Amino acid sequence: MGKMLTLDMGNTRSKVALFANNRCEDFRVFHNITELEAYLREMALPVVACSVTGRPAFEKIDIHWLDTRFKMPFRLDVDEPESVGADRLAAVLGAVNLYPKKELLIVDAGTCITYEYVSADGVYWGGAISPGLDLRYRAMHDHTAALPRLKALEGLPPREGKDTEGAMHAGVLFGFIAEIKDRIHAFQSKNADSVVIITGGDASFLANPSKTGIFVEPMLLHLGLNYAYQSL
Repeated sequence: MGKMLTLDMGNTRSKVALFANNRCEDFRVFHNITELEAYLREMALPVVACSVTGRPAFEKIDIHWLDTRFKMPFRLDVDEPESVGADRLAAVLGAVNLYPKKELLIVDAGTCITYEYVSADGVYWGGAISPGLDLRYRAMHDHTAALPRLKALEGLPPREGKDTEGAMHAGVLFGFIAEIKDRIHAFQSKNADSVVIITGGDASFLANPSKTGIFVEPMLLHLGLNYAYQSL
């Protein structure tokens, strides 16, 4: 199939993967849209993209924006199919192609945490969205008078904070983990032969590959965009 690019334009940065014959050969992160556009123009390859911040008017770039008009190997059983975000569609597309004919729960831990549910016969029946790690820290700072603006730690803190910052870290990080673990437990308890796929920038806090039926796939969204290109 030759070479193509996948583009994920998120809330804080843009990520681009270079695929050649369905294999990822390069991955880059851009914080500046001008540099992103220059790279896309220099590469001069077809692009399949999704964006949560709108669609920039890139000139002289062969770009295809993912939406519900693409051919999908699953059916959307939701009230407003056109309102499902393209990033969520890409993640589901990647998961369905990696694990066909499986009950799926896709957990994408990024700016927001998104949960997507897919039946074994290929029906997407909805999901959930909640604040991600950074949003939780930001909300405590922005909506209180005295709490500081913190960033997530590299690892887990003690469960009992000894000062304000320690208490905030313990509350955010263990609350984040508990929420997602509860979703996974509820899903797996009803679906014995099911698969949970974890992806997103904060997936490292959740990774437990040894647990049956749980897989970590950092490139899930880009794999989905690559699969979408094949349907063009």
